[in-house]
Amino acid sequence: MRFTPYALAIGAFTVAILLGVAPWIAAAGLLAILLAIRPVPFVRALPWTMALFALALFILMDGISMDVLAPLIELPPFTQQVAFAAAGAGLANLTNNLPAYLALETMAPTVPLLIGVNAGPLITPWASLANLLWMTLAAAKGVRIPLRLFIASGLVLVPLVIVAGCLGLQVLG
Repeated sequence: MRFTPYALAIGAFTVAILLGVAPWIAAAGLLAILLAIRPVPFVRALPWTMALFALALFILMDGISMDVLAPLIELPPFTQQVAFAAAGAGLANLTNNLPAYLALETMAPTVPLLIGVNAGPLITPWASLANLLWMTLAAAKGVRIPLRLFIASGLVLVPLVIVAGCLGLQVLG
């Protein structure tokens, strides 16, 4: 397989974004080019189930109201950071880290939220695309990850990582 057409397509996408073309238009153009280059292998290679799952999560998150988090703004700085990071981690584990970030980004301080949605989604397999890809690759190699062990490990590690990340924020800034 030659990579030159793919590299040119991705280069055109990058140029379109840099020129201010709306991302969805640039993505649609990239998809059209990729389908024109090699339609059948490209379409077969796409993880359609995962794409539909991610789309459903984004739609679900669009309807969630974050008014519940308003009282967190009044908390002392460190407590507020931990609370928003925990909210991001909790929502990510219920849904997925990307839609959780989008749902909370207008309400939460950016860095604590990023700690929560990036370090926190280790309790449920669907909490991040990385988890899903990791588990899919492990299963393809014959490695079985017991769900109970995954969840139990996450329940222990996530609170520690969130607090450590927020302590780092206190030290650095």
